Amino acid sequence: MNNAAQFRVALTISFFRDVAHAAYVDNIEAGRRVSGQVRFAFEVPNLQDAMAAAREAGAQLVHGPIETPRKDVNARFVGPDGLQVTLFQPPSEELIN
Repeated sequence: MNNAAQFRVALTISFFRDVAHAAYVDNIEAGRRVSGQVRFAFEVPNLQDAMAAAREAGAQLVHGPIETPRKDVNARFVGPDGLQVTLFQPPSEELIN
């Protein structure tokens, strides 16, 4: 039986050639420079559920939920292979209107 959680997500792959921009994103999401050249970001409908699923899959939390300048709420994880992954929930419609 497969216990993996399933989410409908939007995927962003960031390739940081600009070290300053990578540091900027890391500082927002993790509070310090932590990622390598590649980082994946997944838009999720419910951040708390996605965080629980990530932990169950073996990912370790780098930095808990934080509101970004774009008003998304992000959480940064590192997978067992060292890959940095951001889970983010966009602002709800109530917050936009």
